[in-house]
Amino acid sequence: MRAPDVLIVERDPALAHRIASLLAIDGLAASLARGREQALELAASSAPVLALIGSVHPGGSAEMVRAIRSGRPGGGWDPQLGLLVFAPERSTREILDAFEAGADDVLVPPAAALEMTLRVRALMRRLALAPSRRLLLAGPVEVDTIARRANVGPTALQLRRIEFELLVHLAREPDRVFTRAELCRELWQQPPPAGSRALDGHASRLRRRLSAAGASGMPLSVRGVGYRLRG
Repeated sequence: MRAPDVLIVERDPALAHRIASLLAIDGLAASLARGREQALELAASSAPVLALIGSVHPGGSAEMVRAIRSGRPGGGWDPQLGLLVFAPERSTREILDAFEAGADDVLVPPAAALEMTLRVRALMRRLALAPSRRLLLAGPVEVDTIARRANVGPTALQLRRIEFELLVHLAREPDRVFTRAELCRELWQQPPPAGSRALDGHASRLRRRLSAAGASGMPLSVRGVGYRLRG
């Protein structure tokens, strides 16, 4: 089954299905969520590129946006997921709240179906053209941060969560040396305990998986400092 491109968060199932049908005309697959918890579960499990947020409780659409933008320590959905909010009414306060919470765009009533599809297309183009947000390239290694996939050439990598997060962090600046403390804060939100070798173990397993797929010597250990992805 094809992974969804778009997550639709809307309490009214009839409206959600109408929106999904309109997106399908543009070739976009959608998953549907009626509330916050279901939406966050789907954002984590199906890795959509874009979320359309309509009527949702508790807290409303702005709170939903804040929840997504905050991410989830140690994994889950991508906090840079594209977000288009449907304002419940043409209210300056509602629109400002959505943008301040982190929405990429806001659609206000009365909005025609064509306007919605054009805004979705525009936002999808912007996301596709933002490699720092989605696609990371380092030699033969390609990492899709939104779909949470990594490849070496045509070979897909089967990575554990920490291995994937480590690869993402290193691939953002592949020639930079990251200290162990930096990487531990990124991966576990805390500095490494004295004498801890957990990071080295994950880096060693990542190196073996990359090497088996044809990217030998990555990541590179910098003695006494940390790691960089390539030499």
